[in-house]
Amino acid sequence: LWRYVSDAIRASDQVRATEEKFKLEEEQRRGHRERKEQCVDWVTKLFERDPCHPEAINKYIYKYKNVRPWDGITDLFEYEHEFKVKTRTRIHAPMVKQQSLVAMEVHPPSGDEDLSPRYPKQTGTRRKYGSQSPDRMSSMDEDDVTSFVQYLKPLRESQAELKEQIRSVRSDMRRYQTANREQLSSFYTKDWVLFCFLAIVLLFQWYAQSTQTSAVPEI
Repeated sequence: LWRYVSDAIRASDQVRATEEKFKLEEEQRRGHRERKEQCVDWVTKLFERDPCHPEAINKYIYKYKNVRPWDGITDLFEYEHEFKVKTRTRIHAPMVKQQSLVAMEVHPPSGDEDLSPRYPKQTGTRRKYGSQSPDRMSSMDEDDVTSFVQYLKPLRESQAELKEQIRSVRSDMRRYQTANREQLSSFYTKDWVLFCFLAIVLLFQWYAQSTQTSAVPEI
């Protein structure tokens, strides 16, 4: 019944909002009288007694209250699902006293693979301060996917640039290794030629000295 009051307030219809609120209060009074006549205790489904005021009779707090601060970067809007207020986010964010709201699976890119996130099928209805049609819901999902892809686009471009830089570095390293291999090969050849030349010179000097020594006559 509160939904009709909210719709009237949103439509700026003060008379209708007052009438709907009166109907709501009458329905609450009627239910209270019936429970009192039947001696039935009222058990709340969405509220619990305030632990800060255990002795107070009419102190209740909302069970599924989201105490996480609003994040303008990841949070999109609040909506109601099965009388529970939840927050729609661009990415999975931890919630307090509440299970995960949107399970979004994003696989790492492989080559030119599409970076579009994959959403599981959701059941139930969503609304941002009111009900929304299926067409509106599907358009919201498409907008979320598009905005998420736009966020990942710079990352994809940076990844492509990084790949090109890695290829360039590898190519330079191959050229450097090939040039060093050829240079070392030429150095080794020159060293062997010089070593052989010195060996021949030393051998020739030794042979000349031996010949001169044998040619000197004994006295």
